[in-house]
Amino acid sequence: MTILFSCIIFLLGLLIGSFLNVCIYRIPRHESIVSPPSHCPSCNHQLSALDLIPVFSWIFLGGKCRYCKNKISPAYMVTEILTAVLFLLAFLKFGLTPYLAAALFLTALLVASSFIDLKHTIIPNGIVITGIAAGVLFMLFRIVPGNYVKFLPNAADAALGFLAGGVPLLLINLLSKLILKKEGMGGGDMKLMAMAGIFLGWKLVLLSLLLAVYLGGVTGLVIVLRKRFRQPTKQDAQQKGTGTYMPFGPFLAMGCYAAMTVGSDLIGWYAAMIGLG
Repeated sequence: MTILFSCIIFLLGLLIGSFLNVCIYRIPRHESIVSPPSHCPSCNHQLSALDLIPVFSWIFLGGKCRYCKNKISPAYMVTEILTAVLFLLAFLKFGLTPYLAAALFLTALLVASSFIDLKHTIIPNGIVITGIAAGVLFMLFRIVPGNYVKFLPNAADAALGFLAGGVPLLLINLLSKLILKKEGMGGGDMKLMAMAGIFLGWKLVLLSLLLAVYLGGVTGLVIVLRKRFRQPTKQDAQQKGTGTYMPFGPFLAMGCYAAMTVGSDLIGWYAAMIGLG
C-alpha cells in the first residue's frame, strides 16, 4: 500500500511541478496563471495535451517545441522532477496525515519562490499572501482531536513562528542599512520566512534560518574560491568591482524544507548531545 501511495504522491508532484512552471514563468510578468492556456514562450503556439505530459514530453520532443523547434529550457523538467522528489520525501516522513497536505503546500510555495528568485531576484507578494492564508487554515486542524495533528503548530506557536521568521531578517536589513549603507536582506526574504513560520512554528523556523546561513555561506565560499583560483576571463574583467549578487531565497527554502522534514530530529539529537534531552 505504501508503494502505491508513494507512486501517487510522486505523480502528483510531477503534475504540481508542471503547474509551478506556469507560475514561475507568469507571476513575475504579472500574467494570469489560468488564462490563456499553456503555450510555447517562443512562438506562442497553444500546446496540446501531448506537449504537457510532465518530464516525458520534454524528453520525447528532444527539449524542443513541436511547432517552432526552438529549444525549451531543461529547467521545466528539473522543476517537475524536483517537486515530485520533495513531495515523495515529505510523504515518507509524515504519511497520510493532515500535516502532509500542509507540508506539500509549503513545499510547492518554496519551489516556486526559489526558481523565481533565481531568475528574477524577487519573491512575489502573491506567493507569500497565499502561503499566509493557507498556513492559517491548516493551523485550524489543531482543533481536531488526535495524535495525527501533532506536527501542526498551535496558534501561539504559529504566531511566534511568523515573528521569528521575519523579525531577524528585518533586523539584519536595518543594521546593514545603518552600518553598510545598503540592504543586507531583501524584503521578499523576510516575508517568505514569516510565512514559513506559520507552518513550522518558532523553533523550526529559527532552525531554517540557521541552516540557510550555513548553506548560503558554504555556497558563497565555493564561488569565491572558484573565482580566486580559476583563470580570469574577459567577463570577469568587465564585472570587476560590481560585486556578485546571490539570491538568498533558495537557501531559505532549502533550510525550511530540511527543518520541516528532519528539524525535530536534529533538535532532539542536539538536545541529547548537550544533555538537555
